[in-house]
Parts: sequence; C-alpha cells; structure tokens
Amino acid sequence: MTRTLADTAAADQLPSLVAELAETDDQVKITHGGVFAAMLISPQKWRSIVETLDILADPGAVADIQEADAEADAGGGADIDEVAALVARRHDAG
Repeated sequence: MTRTLADTAAADQLPSLVAELAETDDQVKITHGGVFAAMLISPQKWRSIVETLDILADPGAVADIQEADAEADAGGGADIDEVAALVARRHDAG
C-alpha cells in the first residue's frame, strides 16, 4: 500500500514509519510543497527492485526470459503436472 505524507509529517513520524516498513511491503510517498520528492520503501521492496535491476542488467538473462515467453506464447513449455514430476524426481535424486 502506498500512502502520501508531507515532508514535515514524515519527519515527525519517521521512527514509526521505519518500524512499520520493516514489517510490511508498504511504501510512503513524501511530498515537499505538494510535489513528490522522495519515497520510503520496505527492505523487501528494495531487495525486489535490486534483484529486478540485476536481472535486467544481464543480457543473457533477459534473452532467456524473452525466449521462454515466446515459447509459452506458442503453446510450448511444461504443464503443472510435468513440473511437479520433475521437481519430485530431483528431490528423490537428492
């Protein structure tokens, strides 16, 4: 959930905002003079953003994702039962 606070209100509430964000996946949009100026985000959200940027920075990973999307769009890939069987075999193998 995103909520918006003025910078003065955010400053007054900073300790409670930090504690709240440590436990949730929320974010707080901070305005200065009514204009968007900053964003406080949870550690979980930050890790997700960094992971996404890392993937997007890897041309090989992006190409693999695009190839998999194209295969899925063409009706290829594995259905859920095939995936479950593969996972079970790998688990049993050790």
